[in-house]
Amino acid sequence: MREYTNIVAFYSPLENLADRVPEHLALSRVDYSQNITLDQYNKFLNSTLKNIPGVQIIESNPTSLAGHPGYKVVYLSMPSKIRFKFQDMLIWTMIGGKVYNISFNAEAAKYPTFLPTIQKMINSFQITR
Repeated sequence: MREYTNIVAFYSPLENLADRVPEHLALSRVDYSQNITLDQYNKFLNSTLKNIPGVQIIESNPTSLAGHPGYKVVYLSMPSKIRFKFQDMLIWTMIGGKVYNISFNAEAAKYPTFLPTIQKMINSFQITR
């Protein structure tokens, strides 16, 4: 069993009437009742992404999050009924069976514009409990 807990999300304001979707950064925590390792979770997530039609993984690397070992994956996705691409970044770490996940989602064309600010937010993240 797993329990999903969305902790917080930050959304950019829409720029104008033509702006389709606000870029956003979200923090969530998933509690697993079964033991799962960071590497197992990484393999599961990458395998899941590879099997989603319209998803192209750009980067998948070890990293750290809040001073803990973690993983990062960046990918492009083009939902079937939407005519533009999204670029997403997921960064996660695991502490005591809890997966802490930060996700950033933006239209692919705007992703580089928001990335420096998003990276500062990610770098400031701390796990205090």
